[in-house]
Amino acid sequence: MKLDTLPFEVDQLTWSFLDMKNDGGRIALMWGKTLASTPFKAVAAR
Repeated sequence: MKLDTLPFEVDQLTWSFLDMKNDGGRIALMWGKTLASTPFKAVAAR
């Protein structure tokens, strides 16, 4: 998980999806001045 410092403060814990593409992206948590994110891949059901 990658940690970054936000240039603003988030009062409530927030989940977001970033850099979305057809097969994945990054899921992010923001709280206070911290953004924690990790990449994920979507796998088609068989």
